[in-house]
Amino acid sequence: MLSGQNILVVDDDPTQILILSGYFHSLRAASVLEANSAKDALMVLKQPDQAVDLIVSDLMMPDMDGIELLRELRAVNYQGKLALISSLDQAMINSARKLGEMHGLNIIGTCRKPLRKASLDSVFLIPESPRGKFDVVPDMDVTAERIRSGLESGAFRPYYQPKVDIQQKRIVGAEALVRWCDPAAGVLSPADFLPVVESENLTNELTFDLMTSIFRDIVSWKHQGLNIKTSINVTAHEIAILEFPDIVGRLLRENDVLPTEIGIEITENAVVEFNTNSLEVLSRLRLMGMEIAIDDFGTGFANIKALKEFPYTELKIDQSFIRGMTKDPFCQETVRAAVTLGRQMNMRLLAEGIETIDEWEFVKQRGVDEAQGFLFAKPMPVESFVPFCLENDGVVELPSVGDNATASNGDSGQIAV
Repeated sequence: MLSGQNILVVDDDPTQILILSGYFHSLRAASVLEANSAKDALMVLKQPDQAVDLIVSDLMMPDMDGIELLRELRAVNYQGKLALISSLDQAMINSARKLGEMHGLNIIGTCRKPLRKASLDSVFLIPESPRGKFDVVPDMDVTAERIRSGLESGAFRPYYQPKVDIQQKRIVGAEALVRWCDPAAGVLSPADFLPVVESENLTNELTFDLMTSIFRDIVSWKHQGLNIKTSINVTAHEIAILEFPDIVGRLLRENDVLPTEIGIEITENAVVEFNTNSLEVLSRLRLMGMEIAIDDFGTGFANIKALKEFPYTELKIDQSFIRGMTKDPFCQETVRAAVTLGRQMNMRLLAEGIETIDEWEFVKQRGVDEAQGFLFAKPMPVESFVPFCLENDGVVELPSVGDNATASNGDSGQIAV
């Protein structure tokens, strides 16, 4: 709900502003600010005493359009929520949303004009955390000092989401996703603190702190009879550090974990540059026995040339192409193309964001090897993860075909560290 929040409506059409202002006032927003242009909206954001929790912006505006506004919002480090509205076709709106997400903006939904209450309700009356985000909203000021303090106190912990073999329906792996477990604010997702981590150059510190915790968890669950591969996300920044394989190797030895027991996932949006450093780092990691996955395939800047140049072993199909793919021809073709490409390059294929049995059946029929998503489980702490994996000998139970109930929101999002 939007009760008590400050909302900024950006549109050059006075009628649309009137409609939206009335709608948000009916939801008991604390204030509804109005801007007739993107430039005016940026001026509002620059006011030192004006907090904005949500921006609702049109895409078609004179002087500066909504696409340009997305770039400017990233430049001013806007941390609130964003919704896009437009009379453009849905494909264009989807492209704008994807661009906003690539900029790191928290886009909670889109709505086509002419505006109707039902369509507005579908965006603004759902839980505020977007699909793929953890459902706890932090009530704290995230600063570099607090992050450093959290690192020192061990407040950053890995949560694990299982990976399931599609043919055997058996848990074969896990992806480690970082959470900040703050005593006062609760459990914070990466979206809540990663911008500060990156801006304050704390990425390496967080990455290696998380690795140490993950390796200790692996040792613990092996003693309990759980033997699966665990994937860790890293950034392009780490891949550019020549000493990165040596540091990882030392941490593995210190914790008595084999390189073959972990995998490295590189987010496609990280834009790993093809140079001697990155190729050497990835090649050394492969020589050590680690598998390397390209994460979120289809959302960023990777291409066939990049896939051929780097020693990737797994291709993860981004969840944005999984959502509704049983009805969306574009998503269907994207999945088919990813499977074809993966097979040609002898790479394992994993579908992210599986939430319904129909999505499961679709990727199964297309030849995808593994799946990950809320249909099986949301990310969970190791205390819950190990019993979950050991139950029923690691075989997951699925609903009957045709049951399209979407799994409850949790977090299939990831951390780029």
